[in-house]
Amino acid sequence: PGDVLFLHYQSTAHVSEALSGNFWDSHLFSFTDPCLESKYVLITPKGQRVQHRLHNDAESGEAIEHRVRDLGEGFERNEWVFRNPPPIGREPSAVPPRSYLPWLDVTTIESWGELSSWYSDLSSGQAEVTRSVRQKADELVAGAATDEEKIARVLTFVADDITYQFIPFYQ
Repeated sequence: PGDVLFLHYQSTAHVSEALSGNFWDSHLFSFTDPCLESKYVLITPKGQRVQHRLHNDAESGEAIEHRVRDLGEGFERNEWVFRNPPPIGREPSAVPPRSYLPWLDVTTIESWGELSSWYSDLSSGQAEVTRSVRQKADELVAGAATDEEKIARVLTFVADDITYQFIPFYQ
């Protein structure tokens, strides 16, 4: 109690024309230890549109305050504050906290089209169809009567047999 944790991120990794100067992040307002206040701050150029959505806010939404303040010199500060957030339980095999505790999605990205263009730029050349991929696809769709059946077979294979590494877009 009384400790303050400050994290500061600056987006400098992959910048393309599609998302230059934009931001996408999420914040869980609760911790395993008691907390008096959880605060999320985003400073942007003045006039840059900031979209946000609070999830799981039915019981605590009124306790989360959103303020926008002009900082001068062409910047403004968006701040979300949650006082006395509920602690995350320490129960083994419990459901993930994001399924029941309040969390915030915040972005300056205007549309899914912008995100798609950025991701296309980021992944260009990394997902080329190789001979072995083409052979596996042909094997999966052999004997399928319709496009829908072909799609279902490929999706089932990908969902059941491919291991994924989770990397959030904002990283």
